Amino acid sequence: MSAAASIIVVGAGPVSMCAAIEAARRDIDVLVVEAKSADKAADARCNAVASRMLETLCRFGIADQVRAAGLQDDYATVVMYATSLAGPELTCIELPSRNERATERFPDARWRTPEPFVRVSQLYSKQEGLFA
Repeated sequence: MSAAASIIVVGAGPVSMCAAIEAARRDIDVLVVEAKSADKAADARCNAVASRMLETLCRFGIADQVRAAGLQDDYATVVMYATSLAGPELTCIELPSRNERATERFPDARWRTPEPFVRVSQLYSKQEGLFA
């Protein structure tokens, strides 16, 4: 890359990196500027990669790596809300595994997408080198 970049991308999170990758794929000189050092411990901000983001990552050729860093295809999760760790349960939300996504048991089962969302903590995707 030349000393002067055509585009400067500030931040190295998932969206910023997608913008940088897309620009680079179009032969545009890109400079990514990130305030945190590479050796700083990762801090998770999300626990899932949405379908549309995964479609973009598929175009970049890294969707398989993201899926591999996520929960297994048959791993279902449950989100429970309570007043405290020992307090009464307020509500419980069952989330399907990727294998269960197409069953009638879940309201979004008929949602047609080539890339169902992946439950993967940004903490782990950072450790795998997928996102900064």
